[in-house]
Amino acid sequence: MEHHLFFLSLVTLFGTLSTLHVPKLDDLSDHDYLHKEVPSYFSKSCCNYNEPNAEDEMNIFIDCRGIINDKYKLQRPKPTGQDEEDRITMISWIWNRTTCFSYCFLHKQGMANEDGTINVETAMKKQKKSIPELVDPEAWTNIEKLCTKPNDDDKETYVCKKDALHFSGCVHDISEYYCPDALQSKGESCVKYREDTKNKYGI
Repeated sequence: MEHHLFFLSLVTLFGTLSTLHVPKLDDLSDHDYLHKEVPSYFSKSCCNYNEPNAEDEMNIFIDCRGIINDKYKLQRPKPTGQDEEDRITMISWIWNRTTCFSYCFLHKQGMANEDGTINVETAMKKQKKSIPELVDPEAWTNIEKLCTKPNDDDKETYVCKKDALHFSGCVHDISEYYCPDALQSKGESCVKYREDTKNKYGI
């Protein structure tokens, strides 16, 4: 499924938080934008959706990794020895690469426009095709209403628009929240994740 591959790609692109030497999430409370977004992006799946063959998407991932390095010149910053400065620089680098990768990944599939906004018609069509088990019409209504709108409320400025990253994370969250009961993981962390998603999006 495309949105699961997307998050797998992010982990492949950046490694784990520990290998990036980024402070634990609990230490990032002064960066509300990061603290708000990361938990859903790196959470395990709480819904056992089927995973189709993703060879085409992996080829896109490889292409986009090259584009990030060549077009946007987003190379890993070198440490300066100033811990706080290095921490902020690393966070900025992670989010710039993530937003540009997200845009590239969706744009190559026709789901994002040249200006970075979401191509709503194509994006909705492709997502419905990629998650056939998600049949609740309320889920798709909320995905279209909440996930496709321009994301301009962030205080930070990124190299690429954040709409694609927001869309991918939002689709992931809402599709997990509306997961058919027979496919749900019932563990405590998944119950909390669904409750957090409900509160985050007001659904």
